[in-house]
Amino acid sequence: MAISPDQSGSDAYVDISWNLISDSPTLQDQLLRLQSAAVLGIDCETTGLDPHTNQIRLIQLAVPNQPVIIIDLFKISKIDSFFIQQILSGSVLKIFHNGKFDWQFLTQAGLQPKEPFFDTQIAYRVLTAGLKTGLSLQTLAHKLLNIELDKAQQVSNWNKPLTKKQLQYAALNDHALFP
Repeated sequence: MAISPDQSGSDAYVDISWNLISDSPTLQDQLLRLQSAAVLGIDCETTGLDPHTNQIRLIQLAVPNQPVIIIDLFKISKIDSFFIQQILSGSVLKIFHNGKFDWQFLTQAGLQPKEPFFDTQIAYRVLTAGLKTGLSLQTLAHKLLNIELDKAQQVSNWNKPLTKKQLQYAALNDHALFP
């Protein structure tokens, strides 16, 4: 399913297409198109902040000019996680924002990504060294891309059935990793 978010709350309208993956055949089909990518944006939505007591609900994978792939880990079997691991351990440049958070959760889930990595939060910290500025993805998206990220969904209940707003939030978060 590909859905574009509405314009409510955005400075700039961004037409984000995404595909929600909740079964094995679709997962394998969607991941095939990522195998030749040069860069891969990665983000996770989790049920909490502790990788030892909480779980990943969604993994978002984005490449430029393609729909964001949103994988619902609550619906994907452990066996199918093998296909996700193949992508995460490939030679593609993996782009994160606050990658330490995602890396800890992915590792705890048995999906440890392999280098090369690029963390937009660390890069922005270096570029603005000594300046008082926010480092959140929300701040960077607004300052650099003129995109408003509604972080209300970040603290929503990711244990319940997913809403369209949660999925749009997840897709836009990953899409914002690419200028």
